[in-house]
Amino acid sequence: MSRRPATINEPFASLPLSLLQSPAFRALSWDARRVLDRLMIEHLRHGGHRHDRLVCTYSDFAAAGIRQRSIASAIRDCVELGLLVVTKQGAPSISTRRQPSEYRLTFLGGRTRGGYVPPTEEWRQVETDDEAMTRLARAAAMKSAQHVRRAAAAKLRHGDSAGERDAA
Repeated sequence: MSRRPATINEPFASLPLSLLQSPAFRALSWDARRVLDRLMIEHLRHGGHRHDRLVCTYSDFAAAGIRQRSIASAIRDCVELGLLVVTKQGAPSISTRRQPSEYRLTFLGGRTRGGYVPPTEEWRQVETDDEAMTRLARAAAMKSAQHVRRAAAAKLRHGDSAGERDAA
């Protein structure tokens, strides 16, 4: 009796055990994991061909279950831990003009016209849990100055409703 060869009917991503056990991966928040999951879906949709130009909008991340207010910090966490590279910084959408960011996952390789491009694996530079926590603290401190100013202006316009609720 011969065995029928196994077939794979859809795209898949293979993650190495060393990544899953790494301090960088263990330090990820749920939102950061969702960012990586959403970008892996985008990677698979293109069959690995656009591995360094994965386009994903904030709406795409929100549809993946990430709160709108948490998307930027989750992306910064992934970048600081070496799991993600922003290859092109996008800009806020104005009317019909769209400029989404482009990303590359460092733990997945991709295809180009010249052949296969192996993963760069920057996440391997994070060697301890303490270093991962230090990098996450640094990511939290890297908020965009523009966003901080905008949040402060909104707080002045609308008052500190959260502080008023806590005081009541």
